[in-house]
Amino acid sequence: MNGIKFNMILKKLYNKILLISAKPKAEVFLGTIAFTESSFFPIPPDLLLLPMALARPLKWLRLAIITTFFSVLGGIFGYFIGVFLWDTIGQSILNFII
Repeated sequence: MNGIKFNMILKKLYNKILLISAKPKAEVFLGTIAFTESSFFPIPPDLLLLPMALARPLKWLRLAIITTFFSVLGGIFGYFIGVFLWDTIGQSILNFII
């Protein structure tokens, strides 16, 4: 891929994330992404956390705590999927990801 084209794609993505981070529900969105990533969704919340922290530097600690808390909750949920629900939904989640 052309370097200039790649930079334009990254800039568009960054601007879109900045728009999301300016919305009132941005922290809810961040928590949802962190929860789903740690249980079954393969896209890390860092892609949202970093631009949000850069856009609102005074809230970086709050955003990091939200991300960590919901990531741990999602990890616990993922553990319970593996232990108790593997036969019913765990196998289908794995097949969807792979």
